[in-house]
Amino acid sequence: MVQLPLDVLINILSHVPPGRDRRDIGGLTLQNCLGVSYLFREAASLSLLWKPHYQMRYRYSDAYREQARSEAVEGNWRLMYAQRREIDRAALKSLDGIIATGVGLQVALTSLVGQSLDVWDVLELESTCPIPAEFSQTSADLGGDTGEDVPEHAICRRYWARNIRDTIARGYGVGIWRRFKLDSEAPSFELMMSSMSTFFGISDKEISNILDDLGARCRQELVEKNIVIDKTQVDYDLRTICVEICAFICREGFSASFQVKPDILDKFPHAYLTTHKDTIPISLVHVFVAIAARLGIQAFPINFPGTVLCHVSTHELDNPPLIVNPSSRNPDYAVLDDKIPPDESPVHRMSRYHPQQLVQRLLIPCPAAVMLLRFCRNVSASFSYGSDVQKYASALLISVIMLLYESDFINFAELLRLVKLRPLDCIFLLDEVEPYLAEDRAGRLRETCAAVLVEQRAEVQEQKWRKGKNPGFFVGMPFYTHASSSPDFIWKWRGQLQSIGYCSVTEGLGAIHGARAYQDEDEMFPATFTLKDIRYLYNNVVDFPLWFEGVDLPKDPSKGVEHRDGRGRLLLSPHAKQQYPSDSDVGAHWVEHGVFGLGEAESKSGSASQ
Repeated sequence: MVQLPLDVLINILSHVPPGRDRRDIGGLTLQNCLGVSYLFREAASLSLLWKPHYQMRYRYSDAYREQARSEAVEGNWRLMYAQRREIDRAALKSLDGIIATGVGLQVALTSLVGQSLDVWDVLELESTCPIPAEFSQTSADLGGDTGEDVPEHAICRRYWARNIRDTIARGYGVGIWRRFKLDSEAPSFELMMSSMSTFFGISDKEISNILDDLGARCRQELVEKNIVIDKTQVDYDLRTICVEICAFICREGFSASFQVKPDILDKFPHAYLTTHKDTIPISLVHVFVAIAARLGIQAFPINFPGTVLCHVSTHELDNPPLIVNPSSRNPDYAVLDDKIPPDESPVHRMSRYHPQQLVQRLLIPCPAAVMLLRFCRNVSASFSYGSDVQKYASALLISVIMLLYESDFINFAELLRLVKLRPLDCIFLLDEVEPYLAEDRAGRLRETCAAVLVEQRAEVQEQKWRKGKNPGFFVGMPFYTHASSSPDFIWKWRGQLQSIGYCSVTEGLGAIHGARAYQDEDEMFPATFTLKDIRYLYNNVVDFPLWFEGVDLPKDPSKGVEHRDGRGRLLLSPHAKQQYPSDSDVGAHWVEHGVFGLGEAESKSGSASQ
């Protein structure tokens, strides 16, 4: 049999495209080649063949452990790939266990979170796995062009993968903010602002990539306009460049927000750099400072009342620094000097009512730590206008910063009630925050987290069996009340069926954790619902996938209409089935026959378990 020359085979394998998806076809192709023959093994063992696959799949890693792995295999990309894939497999095994049983949940979660950025990539891929059509918003949700099948417990899988990844991101963000306690290692204003999105599961690296792109395009525009950007050249004009940066920012769609109702998201970089460009001054200063840095210009925030400004260093003794207002509606008036109309300058306007000496003292570079607290005040002012998911991440972020820096601008207890801590939050807080607190705050945090973890363990271990054959309702049942105009869904019950917890299409998470958490059974009436209702809950109720994983609303294929009188239900997740072992059967019976009831086997099982 004629064999290909080794160099030809290597060339062929070098064209195997690297990919970043759950199937990892490129990596598996090279892996399979190792077992074909001695020749294929020799070709596929070449370290450089694996480099693009490694760099495509693994964008994040714990720096210390990554260096140790690289040194252990002398920089061999194939062996490093094999090491990371082994870490991936262990992480997926832990994830499967968390989804399926919840037993040993805290230990498994602690283990995964402890691996930090080494498991970020695999969790990120799992958090985008295909999901059932009932919950999908885009073709990517259904598998897109990858041809992936919907995995078992898909939305539960996304939920846990995303939440664990988010917890790792938050820990990384807190690690950045802790450096403010060490003056020699204090992070820059740009890094501080970029790290704020870690509480939404977005790494500062992603934010930096967006800013890199903005900086590169701004540089290109300056070059095309023949504007000198080399400060060693005689024609270099810093004022002109600052004006042009502000003009570029305006052309990119950024502007200062004058909304009556502030939006939480326009405070966070992953949003104001993409979809929420109508933002607030501190956000625009972040963009300006970042672009300026990529042009070799040092700029710092100024903690000016009303509007955050920029201090731009000239590094010339005979030239004072420039004061820039990136929020100016007219970029030509962005540099606040005597070349612009006085009314266009917030500094001039303030000077009308305050001594000039006082105003000038305000125009100095501000430490990033001070801007951290200003950022928190901006976010706290927006709690009334965000969705539940946005409020949750924002309140958790502010709680952490309050704990670390003992700021008292918001009542800490009120924030904790808004956050409603979950086990994952407690694991992260006890690991990343508690060791760095004063003892009184550390003790308070330990007590709060201990109560949450004890409650979670008790909840997982408790199974709620029914007594009798006519339960009247079940977890996942849609219902109306006399007061409601849209369906609610039962998500828990306790005691002798005397109290019902529900999630609401109109109230979202507030109905789970808020004032109307329980209803009288006599006020409940079975309801119909639409897929629009389901998608609303999936997108807006933080813990919806923890309890439900699908929808049972049969349709008559021949008529294209709902049958069984429109009866449907939410399908229970493994977590919910473990706590309510008979409710799936009760729900299936009701959907099929229109009546409540338990079969003899279920009734006996429930009686035996009481």
